[in-house]
Amino acid sequence: MALVMWGISYRTASIIERQVLAWNETQQKESLLHLKAQPEIQEIIVLSTCNRTEFYLVGESVDKIKTTLNSWLKEHFACSTPLDTALFYHYQEFEVAQHLFQVSCGMDSLLRGENHILHQVKSAFQMALNLNSGGKILNHLFRQSIQLAKAVQSLWQSHQLMPRLEKQVKKIIQEHVYSHQNINILFIGAGKINTRIAMALSTHSLYTLTFINRTFQRAQELSEKFAQNAMHWESLDTALAEADVVIACTHAGVQLVSLHNWPTQAITKPRVFMDLSVPQNLDPLLAELSQSLYFDIDVVNTFATQGGIHHHLLMQSKQILREALDAFEVWYQQLDYHWVLSEFSQSLQTLHQELLSLHVDASTLEALTHSLHKRTLGLMANHLKSYYNLHNERKITP
Repeated sequence: MALVMWGISYRTASIIERQVLAWNETQQKESLLHLKAQPEIQEIIVLSTCNRTEFYLVGESVDKIKTTLNSWLKEHFACSTPLDTALFYHYQEFEVAQHLFQVSCGMDSLLRGENHILHQVKSAFQMALNLNSGGKILNHLFRQSIQLAKAVQSLWQSHQLMPRLEKQVKKIIQEHVYSHQNINILFIGAGKINTRIAMALSTHSLYTLTFINRTFQRAQELSEKFAQNAMHWESLDTALAEADVVIACTHAGVQLVSLHNWPTQAITKPRVFMDLSVPQNLDPLLAELSQSLYFDIDVVNTFATQGGIHHHLLMQSKQILREALDAFEVWYQQLDYHWVLSEFSQSLQTLHQELLSLHVDASTLEALTHSLHKRTLGLMANHLKSYYNLHNERKITP
């Protein structure tokens, strides 16, 4: 049994490259079901976010899993935007657990320590549970990673130092929108991220928020929640013309506003565009509009709102992670033990049946008993050797 992870993230690829695998829920389900149907793959969970797409897999062997996934990726890219598979990184065995734990805690995020990734890990795990694509190993791994992330977040929250995307957005507005009058902020999309940002901005007396969404009811709910404004999707051009700041975050998977279809009634004035989606909702060429600035999700996440991470908190977080990894290592090695023991039991039964089939008489029973004893010890030695080989291959240093 082998545990493997293949992934692509902001560390290895640009937004343009990442958005090829930034799937919506339907695409993610289709990928899960297709790969789970392959005989070389016994368990699979896919984590797909703005910053990463990662495949967590369990199968018969590392080589067979890699070959199967690589073939599927090439087939997938043959009918979509080409993507160099060299952009992918991969881990195996305990390295997979170490990586997922860091991801779940926000320690591998562009905005280091952010907590939205935990929600995305939970969603990926829930989808796998609904489709029965996980299994004993991945289900245990993801449950432990979620528990670990909650412990680390609790530590950061206790010191009120949890980094948040909404703080980054607020900082950009404060530093790049120069006005002593009312500032009109347009939200395209009414999902969880825009809701969090709206909550952070709604207390500012100079900010007027407008929500627009393909489903008007959802936009209206947010406008009522924050005592602000909502507009129908058909009024997008009007909303853009009035906006000083445009914040887009949807699952549309396409550009909703481009330079080519920029509304003619939108007078020339300073504007800040923030696109928090992958695939992108706002055309990066909007930066060419007079006095306009464009920030994609990577830039927003790196727009520092505070000093460096406190060293002692970082060390405490790493210690919590190290203890969780040790616990997973013990649990995972027990799987090796039980697997080897099961293989030994089956081999021993085969040996017994082989000797019993000889139908020997009492005079040769002693010799056969001696032979059985020696061969049993030989089988045990071989299986113990297999166990220790597995154990040594999987050893890592956090």
